Amino acid sequence: MTIIAQGAEAILKRDNDHVIKERIPKQYRHPEIDATIRADRTSQEKRLLEKAQQAGVPTPAVEQIDDHTLKIEWISGTPVREHLETDETLWPTIGEYLGRLHANDIIHGDLTTSNMLYSKDNEIIVIDFGLGYFSQRIEDRATDIRLLRQTLEATHNTIWNDAFSTIMETYHDTYDESEDVEQRMHSIENRQRYT
Repeated sequence: MTIIAQGAEAILKRDNDHVIKERIPKQYRHPEIDATIRADRTSQEKRLLEKAQQAGVPTPAVEQIDDHTLKIEWISGTPVREHLETDETLWPTIGEYLGRLHANDIIHGDLTTSNMLYSKDNEIIVIDFGLGYFSQRIEDRATDIRLLRQTLEATHNTIWNDAFSTIMETYHDTYDESEDVEQRMHSIENRQRYT
């Protein structure tokens, strides 16, 4: 197995047609509490991936799970961030998928163009639900959207405004409470501007 990425929460290894995601123990936590937290987060990520698929959002299939490790399908592709400026047809799909997630109470938690893959089958696959959770709160959805917009602005500064507008159009078409979410996003920005 080859290590392909390592973050604060997990190590990712490639094993032929699979990715092994192993949550790292945290030395600052009591071992029993740490084991429980890692097991809960691993189990929740599996549920999020499966629920997203049921909602019509392509994600890697979960092949196996144990207490702290997910074995998921390897997706052959490149990050969407590498294609966003040259392929405007990707923009509405992102908005649709975001709407489907939120309509099913799924908060991604780290929705960036690096956490979406453009597969060899010309399909967007949403990956890495490690910071995700289930929520019915408008505020959580607004935070998801705000992070996506900040990512677009920071990494795709020539097209971010047009891309975000298109994303929000299909988000509105897909998710009934989208207007409330967008208003809350602006409210969050205003709060932070004056703090």
